Amino acid sequence: MAARAYDHDDLEQASLKVVRHQQAQARAALEQAAATAAAGDQLISEASALLGELGALPSLEAHDLQPTTLGTPFPAPKLRSWDDIYRDALNFDPSCVDVTDILPADAIDAILAELGLVATEFDDAAQPDAYDYVGAALAGTLAGIASFFLVNVPRHRGLLGTEGAKGGWLSNQVRDRFGTLLPDETIHALERDFPVPFDPATNYGLELAVPGLGPRSHRLQSLGHDPILGWVFGVADVLRGTFTAIGSDGSLIVQSSRGFDPLLAGQGMFVALFEALAKVGGHLLSDVATPAGLPAPLMPLAGFLRFGRIGPRQRTIAELARAMYASGYDFRHFLAGSIPTVLIEVLVRGFFVVRRWGQETDELGALPALRGRALGRMLFVAHATSAAINAGTIAVTQNPLLLNWSQWLALLRYLMPEAYRLVYGHAAAREAHLQAYVSRGWDDLHARVSVTLGEVSAPKFVM
Repeated sequence: MAARAYDHDDLEQASLKVVRHQQAQARAALEQAAATAAAGDQLISEASALLGELGALPSLEAHDLQPTTLGTPFPAPKLRSWDDIYRDALNFDPSCVDVTDILPADAIDAILAELGLVATEFDDAAQPDAYDYVGAALAGTLAGIASFFLVNVPRHRGLLGTEGAKGGWLSNQVRDRFGTLLPDETIHALERDFPVPFDPATNYGLELAVPGLGPRSHRLQSLGHDPILGWVFGVADVLRGTFTAIGSDGSLIVQSSRGFDPLLAGQGMFVALFEALAKVGGHLLSDVATPAGLPAPLMPLAGFLRFGRIGPRQRTIAELARAMYASGYDFRHFLAGSIPTVLIEVLVRGFFVVRRWGQETDELGALPALRGRALGRMLFVAHATSAAINAGTIAVTQNPLLLNWSQWLALLRYLMPEAYRLVYGHAAAREAHLQAYVSRGWDDLHARVSVTLGEVSAPKFVM
């Protein structure tokens, strides 16, 4: 296929050149039409005067006018290709074109005024007021206090030299509920129906020994048991018949698992994929209510963090994560810690909607999804407040089991857009918003042009 004629120009510049050429052609056609109309009017006037002098003015009644036959097809105009149109525009004037060369001054002023209004609305929507910040901080404080008093690792023995604890009320309730929903007979049935290759509890039968692998730690070391990572690494292990684990020395080991053939063998890709997803889901469900439980999301990755000197025993982050998991810091405890985090979302979003409900002419305008920038900043302040309280309690008590991992993940989620604004500035975000607004205008214009071209190229009938 031959290269397009406008390869040396971007599409926008090519479009502007075509519009300029079309404007020039339209202006010339209008001038010619005006001249022709003026000449025609002059000829008609002269002919009428001459006929008047001769006394022979024409009468329409003398003519037998026949109506045009209905349904006669009118041939559609032949549309030229874009390459041909652009080539003519390039021959007409190859110089660069700016919007100001095409639009009149009043139209440009109207566009600038519209963009200024859009920018102002963006600035207003991105800046919470003092009441918003106070409400967000209060929501974060309430969630932090609730996490301190209600969330603690369920009944466990001491860690890092601390005394054992009875556990937080929320954590104990979540653990008990899981025990009720998944009794032992259900767990045994799930284990029987959904065996997976990433479940070795010891190094027995493995070609490559995994340092530190044991019955109490194998789920923390197996990436397939992570509630999030398991849907990637666990599914891959099932498809390949492998076992992916992180050793206590920080090594990543992938090896074949005895008794498990690759699931891809002899099956279609999609069938094998769905079967692998079902196996991973069923197996994770079988482990979630066991005494050791599943690790908290992303917690197995701490096995790579072999640095730090934490607590009286000067443990690394990886060693501390193993000790925390052994003390009951599992997925059920993560869910219990998520309750205060969800409380922040409910309180801040509710406060946001209530405050703006009376300020909007449209009731839907107060919904959080339509004003995400100000709401995102409020949520960041709330989660940062709660995380600060959580960090303070850990520093004072020297008990890492009080860590609310769910809260810190939520803070990270809202920290990223705030960090982007801090690095690139609000002006960059506003420019991106304006560019997106202009792009939507171009898309709408292209859509309308496509509709018009479709109507023009459709066959017409003379009535």
